[in-house]
Amino acid sequence: MQDYLNTQHQMVNFYGFSPNFSANLAFAVIWGVIIGIQLILTRRTKERAFGVSMIIRCVSEFIGFIGRVKLHANADDFGNYYMASLGTLISPVFFMAAFYDCFVALVIIYGENYSFPFMRPAIRYRKVFLWMDVAAFILQATGGSLVSYKIYSGLKVMLAGLSLQAFTILIFILTIITFFARVNSKRDDIDEQYQDIRKSTMFRCVLYSMFISVVLLYIRCFYRLAVIAGPWGNSAMKNEVLFLVLDSGCCTVVGILLTVFFPGFILMKIRKHDMTDEGKCEDPEEHALDRNTLSSHETL
Repeated sequence: MQDYLNTQHQMVNFYGFSPNFSANLAFAVIWGVIIGIQLILTRRTKERAFGVSMIIRCVSEFIGFIGRVKLHANADDFGNYYMASLGTLISPVFFMAAFYDCFVALVIIYGENYSFPFMRPAIRYRKVFLWMDVAAFILQATGGSLVSYKIYSGLKVMLAGLSLQAFTILIFILTIITFFARVNSKRDDIDEQYQDIRKSTMFRCVLYSMFISVVLLYIRCFYRLAVIAGPWGNSAMKNEVLFLVLDSGCCTVVGILLTVFFPGFILMKIRKHDMTDEGKCEDPEEHALDRNTLSSHETL
């Protein structure tokens, strides 16, 4: 079986079909528009941490769809295959990095007393989840490279990376649910400093869009697991409609949601609060999202 998987035909035709030209070009155009809007919003809010994560994520998706468009004419070109794989490999890491920034902001807005004691200051949430995502990315990238000459081993490594990514997203969802359960159980302890932000319509829209986006990325991750976990050439792998809906569709909806309800505006309001509240910036261990944290982006 493994010898069959490593035949030249199977090695060069990973998808088993020629990607649809019109559909993938449409997705590429959508992501191109999202990139432009994200650049404008990032410059307007000056939230480089969130903005850089989102822009890198959007650019990788755009390049991925350009690769699929090129694969329509030449499905045997591994250069185009690697280009097409860029979005599925790199973009989830930067998408989730942006979500971690937003969750840290939510913890600050409601009060760090609602978070787990071992996750204080709130910036620790971002550090822990980000390193888990980096590990998942390294495994997926390594597996993707191995696929070019040893398909069976490459798929196993990719499966390990996707499994870690799915586990990380699940833990993140449970963390969000647990945090807001604690908030609802003790609403009298909510930090009143950010009351005006919490009552704004934009904040509620950002909150709901973030949760919907994380769930969509979780669905997308399980779809990718089904594709990789199944036998080579399984029906899910060869069904482009499923890919366009459960992978491209889910990710594009997330991109649109985070553009229409840009979380950078909420992060900008927090920064302005910190700049006018001297006491808020005195202890960086207690207030992790001070203006220095919000204006810098940790290297992945």
